[in-house]
Amino acid sequence: MEGMQGSSTCRFCIARFFRSNSDFGDEQITVFTGVEVVPHVGDANGYANKGSNGKVQLQMIPH
Repeated sequence: MEGMQGSSTCRFCIARFFRSNSDFGDEQITVFTGVEVVPHVGDANGYANKGSNGKVQLQMIPH
C-alpha cells in the first residue's frame, strides 16, 4: 500500500467473529464492515485548511 499523500484514500474490509451460546446450540456469527480512510488536514480550530501547519488526521467513513 502506498503512503497516504494528497487526496489518496484507502479502503478496508473489517471482519469480526462472534460465538453465540444459545439454547439452539453453538453458532458462529461473522459481521463484515467496509471503511474508507481519508486524510483530513485541519487548523487549530479543526477547520480544513491546506495552508496551515495543522496535523493530518485520518477520517474513517463506513460503507
